[in-house]
Amino acid sequence: MELTNITVGVYFSGAEFEPRYRLYVDDYLLTERTWIWPTFKNYVEEHIVVKISKGKHKLYIVPVPENATFELKDCVINDKPVELEQNTFSV
Repeated sequence: MELTNITVGVYFSGAEFEPRYRLYVDDYLLTERTWIWPTFKNYVEEHIVVKISKGKHKLYIVPVPENATFELKDCVINDKPVELEQNTFSV
């Protein structure tokens, strides 16, 4: 297991009033946040440090309520930009 630094943009589009999102790595809930920013602010960056083993992992977001629209973009892992392919990344 090693410490892994993850930075990812959480993008929101929609008119929901203060929707929430849950951010996971594999099956571990990392954070749950309520979107409180004005509508002109369409993304925030999450900075996460996790202790995970080498190999493939899944980074994904769960909207609450389910009809809220969130997307993960601009992912950087250990200071290297990565494309999340089907929400997976490798360490």
